[in-house]
Amino acid sequence: MKNLKLQGYRFKTDSLKSGNDFTEFRNTLKSSLIKGSYLKLDGDIFNGLSGNIDKNSYQRALRNGLKISDAFELEPIEMYFVMDVANTESTFYNEYYKQSIQFKNEKSRVKPVLYSVHSYLYQRY
Repeated sequence: MKNLKLQGYRFKTDSLKSGNDFTEFRNTLKSSLIKGSYLKLDGDIFNGLSGNIDKNSYQRALRNGLKISDAFELEPIEMYFVMDVANTESTFYNEYYKQSIQFKNEKSRVKPVLYSVHSYLYQRY
């Protein structure tokens, strides 16, 4: 697999008050994935649920009935999945680094996030 860049979102919700709400939310996200999608979920019903999802899967989840509330926080991100995280000389890494500087200097509203391709291949949700 090569380096990969996806548009997506970082999200957090504290509005899931029951086990059924939690399960329904997670299942709606999972059922909206197709080949090439990315989803990472963390948290539980007591501490809230957070994660990252690619843009297309999030839009499919909304069409599939994903229920969000005012307590749902959504931040656009650009996900960079790098084959060799130690190779900081690659053009792909340099693209991530430039976007990171632009975000820090408030010239970009989309936060770049760096991942290993390993996290893409072995997703957990």
